[in-house]
Amino acid sequence: MANVDGAFGFQPVGKDAKVTKYTVKAGTTKIHMGTPVLMDATGTADIGGVTGQLLGIAMGFFDGDGVPCSYYPGDSSDDYTVMVADDPTQEFIVQEDSNGGALALTDIGLNTDCVAGTGNDSTGRSAYELDSSKAATTNSLQFRILRLHDVPDNEVGDNAIWVVRINVHFHAQTTGV
Repeated sequence: MANVDGAFGFQPVGKDAKVTKYTVKAGTTKIHMGTPVLMDATGTADIGGVTGQLLGIAMGFFDGDGVPCSYYPGDSSDDYTVMVADDPTQEFIVQEDSNGGALALTDIGLNTDCVAGTGNDSTGRSAYELDSSKAATTNSLQFRILRLHDVPDNEVGDNAIWVVRINVHFHAQTTGV
């Protein structure tokens, strides 16, 4: 059976996610749950790029009045905060983009970056995916591929769901195998 193509960003898997509250950088573009974030030079959270060091994954948001919301709407002057899964040992599940080919079991242990997708304002979910075309031993790639996610209806091939860990992490960094 073919895997479903339904990007959902990064979701914690395994142990309970440790989250830390950070102020969102004013003027940042939209951030949805499951989007990688970084820490900027002023100590505020900003949307993570598709390359470079990451702080963690956005898990939830509060507006300037402390009311929970499903995403950061972007370019807001309000004082939003984001809850970030920022433990460098946290594992996440994520769908691969399969552009340029699908990942294989032989890619386990390699590193890769992510690709941005347009988040869903109704659900608050991110549409970031794993970049299947960049898998390599390069230690500057953002994510380490740990294993295929072991759930029914998920198999190696297009749009497979993988378990990963942040490789280029604000709190720690490792190299590829």
